[in-house]
Amino acid sequence: MPDGDIVHPLVSPRFQQLYAQVCEGELAEVDLVRKALGCLIKEVEFFGNEPLHLIAQEEAFFENIFFRSQQGEEINWAHERRKIKQLQKSAGGNQRALGLVVRACEDKLRDLEQHGHYSITFPDFQREITRQYLINVYDAQFAEPAVTPLRPHPNQADFEIVQQRLIAMRPDVIKGLESYVEHILQHGTTKGLRRPPSSPIRKINLAEDAEKDISELLR
Repeated sequence: MPDGDIVHPLVSPRFQQLYAQVCEGELAEVDLVRKALGCLIKEVEFFGNEPLHLIAQEEAFFENIFFRSQQGEEINWAHERRKIKQLQKSAGGNQRALGLVVRACEDKLRDLEQHGHYSITFPDFQREITRQYLINVYDAQFAEPAVTPLRPHPNQADFEIVQQRLIAMRPDVIKGLESYVEHILQHGTTKGLRRPPSSPIRKINLAEDAEKDISELLR
């Protein structure tokens, strides 16, 4: 499909072509993952650096909570949750992107509430929240709406097969975005993220490949 065509109204424009290719089922999983990581770069660049500024503010917020907790202070977790959203209100930038940062922070706060007292070493809050922010972008802008279509998938693709492809892609997408986290932490910007290296894109030929082991096809 040409770039710019809308196939699913809730999938981000930068992921539309990938969504169609997942539904077509012609590309090997490794190629879908590489394309997904390229789309993710475009999405976080579109959202800009303001989410990173919010993450920096939230990092100090979490360090303060962790230190107080380690000192034996009783934490009012409901109050701290409200503080997270207050920080969002004072931040500028794309509100959807900032909301995805807040979602990452809420997950981290829940984890800290439940397991923080077991921590011996000081957590790297900036890294953990940045990583979860990128995962949230991928999920909210592509994976979550793609798996719940508002109408039949393109090419009448089977719902369960599309779901299986998305589930199979996810671990490698998450593994692949780790280099983006490193870049953001080192440079403080989403600009200059390196796209996955190009490789020959192979379409799966069902007639020729029917007898091959699936791991052979997706190597």
